[in-house]
Amino acid sequence: MLGVHVTDLAPSYGFNNAYSDFFRVWHGEVSEILSLPDPEHTRPEQRRILREAAEDQQFDIERYLMDFAYQDEDMYFNLAMTYVPFWRKYPVLPTIARPKSIAVADTVKPLVAEVKSDVGCVEDSICSLSLDAPTPSAHSTTSVIFNDTEQELLRRLPRKEFLVLEGSLEEKFVLGGLVDILIGFAYEQLTTQGDSGVESTWTVSIVSPTLSWLDVSADLYAVVRSSVRRIIAFPFLRQYDLAMRSVREASEILKRGKRVVLRALLTLYRMVEKSETQYLLNSLYIQDYCVSIQSVADERLQCISSELDAHIAGFSKNETGWALEELERSVLKAGTNDDAESSASSESNSSESGYSSRETSSAADSSCGEEEVNQAFAPG
Repeated sequence: MLGVHVTDLAPSYGFNNAYSDFFRVWHGEVSEILSLPDPEHTRPEQRRILREAAEDQQFDIERYLMDFAYQDEDMYFNLAMTYVPFWRKYPVLPTIARPKSIAVADTVKPLVAEVKSDVGCVEDSICSLSLDAPTPSAHSTTSVIFNDTEQELLRRLPRKEFLVLEGSLEEKFVLGGLVDILIGFAYEQLTTQGDSGVESTWTVSIVSPTLSWLDVSADLYAVVRSSVRRIIAFPFLRQYDLAMRSVREASEILKRGKRVVLRALLTLYRMVEKSETQYLLNSLYIQDYCVSIQSVADERLQCISSELDAHIAGFSKNETGWALEELERSVLKAGTNDDAESSASSESNSSESGYSSRETSSAADSSCGEEEVNQAFAPG
């Protein structure tokens, strides 16, 4: 009788869950790349549990309340909130009515397929790439061509075709990962005013559950919640208002279509490429997103943006799970009480000062009166 040893399949991760055993060949510590301690043995559902537990442990109430109380005086916060990122100079694409979808035969196809392309044709198509919207916008007639660095990067991308059906669960996971990566990218651009540095890759990855925990969600509400939680728990600036602006800016990138999304992803790719350890995130996610986004319809990205906007509008602070509204009210109440006590103390001091002044004046008048009386009855 043959002995059969049954083992579970290794957990998969990366773009469209296309990778496994990726970190076994890494010569360093996995913690240099991820927050997830053991990616090769941790199931997707376990990743989420561990991630949220780490966020709960990391959330610093005193730090959050201090940032909240003094955010008006925080120069870095104000710079981030007023900064206008590069994607804002491109127009929002006009809403286009999409044709009814055509039923696709339920056939088994590979999710990723290598495509052999003529190099000359590829270079010609890259050179012709533009960030112009297909339909000219009344708001802008500026034509922005990908620069030489971006064109060279596009040439280096693998020739792949991602056969992910629109509306499928796989597509929802892919787009959910794209959104949380763009939120991390938007936060980094706002907090650095577009001047990325040595810590920029860490900043993007620590905000993104996809890049830090390999935890991708198909639910955009969960994407908003997890991104906001991570922004107010980990990076340098932890204000809720900045977290929500980062989410809104990710939606603004999507509204401008795949060309602007591609520009953002190429910028992120170059940023991650410079990291001594986290450059592997390009192979796991960013590279494939740069390839796949080119075949996504602008209308699909607009739909994702609209859905994201709806979740943003309905999201409240307490949905983070940390009772932020109650914490903030306690700070405001304490501040009001301090102001009242300070005002009362000031009035008391003023009253005492006035009483003392009147007492001194009365004593002086009395003294003068006594001198006049003494002079009147003094012997001549």
